Amino acid sequence: AARLGYDTTALSLPIVVRDNEVEQPSAVAAPILVGRENRFIKQLIDTRVIDIAVLKPGQGLIAAVASPLGGGDGLVVVGGDDEGTVNAGVELAARLPRVGGMTGIALPAIEEQAVRYLRSRGINVGDALITSLVVDSDKRGVARVALRIDVPGSPLGSWTFPKDTLYDVNDRSTWPTLYTNNLPTYANIPVKIYGTYLQDDWQAANGLTLNLGIRYDVQVGSFNEDVPGLLAKIQDKLGRDGTFPYDVSVIAQPTAGRGDHNNFGPRVGLAWDPANNGITNVHAAYGLFYDNVRTLTNFNELTWPQAKPITIQNPSYPDPFGGRTREAFLSATPPTITVGSNAQINPYAHQFNVGVNRLLRPDLAVTADFTTVSRYGDRDAPEINIPDQVTRQRPYPQFVRVNFWQPTADNYYKALLLKVEKRMSRHYQALLSYTLSKAEDDTLTSALSDHYGYTKVRRPGVADRRHRLVASGIVALPYDMQLSAIGDFRSSLPFGPITSGLDLNNDTLSGTSVSAPANSDLPAGVLPVSGCRALNLDAINAFRTSRSLTPVTQVDCPGFANVDLRFSKFFRIGGSRAELIAQLFNIFDRANFNVPGNNIGAGNDATTGRPLFGAVTSLLPNINAPSRQAEFAVRFQF
Repeated sequence: AARLGYDTTALSLPIVVRDNEVEQPSAVAAPILVGRENRFIKQLIDTRVIDIAVLKPGQGLIAAVASPLGGGDGLVVVGGDDEGTVNAGVELAARLPRVGGMTGIALPAIEEQAVRYLRSRGINVGDALITSLVVDSDKRGVARVALRIDVPGSPLGSWTFPKDTLYDVNDRSTWPTLYTNNLPTYANIPVKIYGTYLQDDWQAANGLTLNLGIRYDVQVGSFNEDVPGLLAKIQDKLGRDGTFPYDVSVIAQPTAGRGDHNNFGPRVGLAWDPANNGITNVHAAYGLFYDNVRTLTNFNELTWPQAKPITIQNPSYPDPFGGRTREAFLSATPPTITVGSNAQINPYAHQFNVGVNRLLRPDLAVTADFTTVSRYGDRDAPEINIPDQVTRQRPYPQFVRVNFWQPTADNYYKALLLKVEKRMSRHYQALLSYTLSKAEDDTLTSALSDHYGYTKVRRPGVADRRHRLVASGIVALPYDMQLSAIGDFRSSLPFGPITSGLDLNNDTLSGTSVSAPANSDLPAGVLPVSGCRALNLDAINAFRTSRSLTPVTQVDCPGFANVDLRFSKFFRIGGSRAELIAQLFNIFDRANFNVPGNNIGAGNDATTGRPLFGAVTSLLPNINAPSRQAEFAVRFQF
C-alpha cells in the first residue's frame, strides 16, 4: 500500500528593534493569566489594554501587561476562541524560553534567555523586551507565528580587552584590542516551507519486509533570494533609507543565483526475521534528510545597512571616535558588512543504522544497534577580508570586515547502543542501556596561532559524551503499591579553551567567544575544544608562565550521575482511581558540575588560590534536581 503525504508551514518572524533605551522590567515573578473568562483578563479587555476582537477563531495572543496583582509585569494568554487560547498556551510552553516554577514566569529571565538565543543566531543585542506573540493555525495544516521582541541593541558599543583586569592608561597590556558599534535594526523575512513524501512497505518474503520512500523539501525565502526587495520593504516599514552607500556586488560569489531546490531525500529500510518466529529481528535503514534554515541566521545580511556597523582595532579609550561623532567617523571609515554566499543550501545528513533484537525468553530481550550520521552544509561565517600576510592589503579595501556566510560546517556522530530489557513479570521489570558514542564538528576556525586566517579543523563536538549508562526498574508491591528507580550516569563533556582578545598570528581576528570556535588565537599546540579530550597542558602552562600566571596542575572533567526514586500507592474510589506519589530526586545529593573554566589567561580563585582555568565553578544548567529534593503529589483519574 502506498501513502502520499503533503505538509506546508508558513512563518513570519519579524524582529523589531527600538531606538530608545528599554527600561529594565521588574524582577518579580509574573503571574500568567489564561483564558477569556479570567476576571483579570476581562478587566484588561474592558479597559482596552488588550484587544481580542481582532483575533480570529484559532488565533491566540500572548502579551506582557502590567500585573493586576501588582509588583511587576504579567503574561496574558488568550484566544479568539478556546482553540486559540490553547494554541497560544502551547506556543508559550514550547517556543519561548522557559524559566521559573509552575505558577509564574520571571519576565527578565525570559528576556535574558531571549538575548542569549538571539546572540547564538548572530544577532547582537543588549537587553530585550518581549512585548507580544501571536499564533494562528487552522485545520488545513497551515500555521503562522509572529513574535515581536524589542531589542535596543548596543548603541554605545562593545569593547574587547586582552585580560581580565581594569584598564590602566599607563599599562598598554590592559588597553582594549577591539571596539564594535551597531545601530538598532529591523528585519522581516517571510518564509514558506513545503514538503511532500511517498512511502511504501513491501513484504518481499516470509519474515522479510522492505520499506522504500522518498521525500522532497523546499524552503522559499530562507536564503534572502531577493535582497533588494527585502531592503525595499524595510525602507517602506521604517520610512528611512535601508540601503548603504557601498556596492556589495564586488564580493565574489560561487554561483549566480540563490535557493536550494534539489532536496530529494530517499529512505530505505528492511526488517528480517530469519526463522520467521518472532525470536530474532535484524534491521537496517538508510536515509537522506534535509534540515530547515532558520531565518534568524540570515538577518545580518539585511540589517547591516541599518546597523551601519563600526569595527575599530586597537581603539582609543574611552572615546573610540577620537572626538568625532559616530556619523563623522563612519563617513571617513570603511564599514563592516555581512554577505551571504549564493551557494547556501539546506543542511543535509546521511543517516545509517543497523541492529539486531533477540528474545532470550518471553520476558527478556537484548538489543544491539549501531548508527552513524554525517551532516553537511551547515553555516560557517568566516571573515574573508583579512589582510594579505605579506603585503597587508585587504582583498576589498573599501570594507573593514566582510563576514561571509557559507555552507562549510559539517558534523559527525556515531554510536553503539546496547540494551537489556526485562518486561513486567513476577512483579518486576528492569531496563539497562549503554551508549558508546562520538560526536565531532568540522568547521572553520581562525584560533590557530600557527596558521594564518581560517583553517578547517575536525574536533570533538560540544555535546560529545563518550559513555552513558541508564538503569531503571519497577517493583510491584502488595496492596497496589509500586516502587521504581532510575539511574543516569554519563562521562564528561569537552570544553573549548579560549583566550581574551589575542591576535597571535597577526591576522587581525581577535574577538573572544565562550563557545567554540573562538576568533581569539590559542597558543601554539592548543586545539579548539580539546579540553577533557586531548588538551596540551604543557602548551597551556608555557603560555601562562610567559604571563607570570600560576601553572595549571589539574583540569576537572566532571561526569554526571543521578539516581531518582518514586513510590506510588493506588486507591479505587468508586469508578475513579487515585494515586499517592512520593518522589525523591538526586537521592545521593550529588553536585553535577558544568564544564570547567576555559579562559587560558584567567587568574586564580581568590579563596583556594587555584587557577580558574580547568576548575569547575558552576552546576550544569537545566538539570532536574541540582540537589536532593522530595516531591509529594496526589493524582485523580475520573
